[in-house]
Amino acid sequence: MLYLIPWISLLASWLFSVIVGSNLEVWGGRLFIASALLLGIPHGAEDFRIICQLSQKTKFRFSTLLAVYLLLVLSVVVLWLISPSMGLVAFFLLSIWHFGSGDAIWEQQNRLFIMNSLGRGLIVLSASLFLHPLESQLVLSKLSAKGSSLIISASSLLFFLGLFLSLLSVLLRGKLSFFDLESILIIIFFWLVPSPLFAVAIYFICVHSWRHFLRICFHEKQDLPDVFSLWQNLWRFHLRVLPVTLISIVLMLLIWHQQQFISTSVVEIFLIFLSALTLPHALVVLFLEKLGRFIYSEHQVMQSVQAKSLI
Repeated sequence: MLYLIPWISLLASWLFSVIVGSNLEVWGGRLFIASALLLGIPHGAEDFRIICQLSQKTKFRFSTLLAVYLLLVLSVVVLWLISPSMGLVAFFLLSIWHFGSGDAIWEQQNRLFIMNSLGRGLIVLSASLFLHPLESQLVLSKLSAKGSSLIISASSLLFFLGLFLSLLSVLLRGKLSFFDLESILIIIFFWLVPSPLFAVAIYFICVHSWRHFLRICFHEKQDLPDVFSLWQNLWRFHLRVLPVTLISIVLMLLIWHQQQFISTSVVEIFLIFLSALTLPHALVVLFLEKLGRFIYSEHQVMQSVQAKSLI
């Protein structure tokens, strides 16, 4: 059930998009703002607790890791100030790997992990751009006209490359998995939902951030919470990261009030700030994977679920 919540969320969001109609873009912006307190920013705010754990398991001090983390955030903000087009393209490319690997880690860790990651990431990031180019251009051009044109022009190539890698992975494995079926569902969702901002916001909150929350739960207890304790776990998680979440929001507002971003809307500055957090966040997750702290598979999770059903 917990593993399938992203599927249910995509279906419910599509039905909501049909009801809302022309106001869908507005709702997409609202969802991104809501993600500052609901799973979105909080799932990254957990990084500071993870950094503390990493400092205990490695030779690096917490203060050193924290300084590097904040320096990476600052470097991305500076990149946006110097060249918004480079900032947008860098954010897009990094998100391809981070979103893709974040989903693919639920697959068994094998020689196809990189292929699964790139295939999924390319599909997620380029589907809306390829299927709804005009709507995507309107959103991205507010961040960078030059960068958005470059990304949109390459979207068809990236989309079909993602399909090719995903299909090749299926052929090499010789079977379809839940992961492959989910990729198909994501493509259909991005096709049916005409607002790229809304579609990506739903993916960010209900798929990417939700899965990260489950990874943290599994990492801490080597098991998933049951349905009855889910909301209690979710509530405790948000309370635990609330101080860092609030600090992140304050920093975002401070950046927004700088002269360079005076004409930028809240949604756009949120996307810029999100890109600044994505770089160090992706590296933290990568370190955890390398250290074997988050290495588990869809097969392990399903075994845990099946074992519970037998009790």
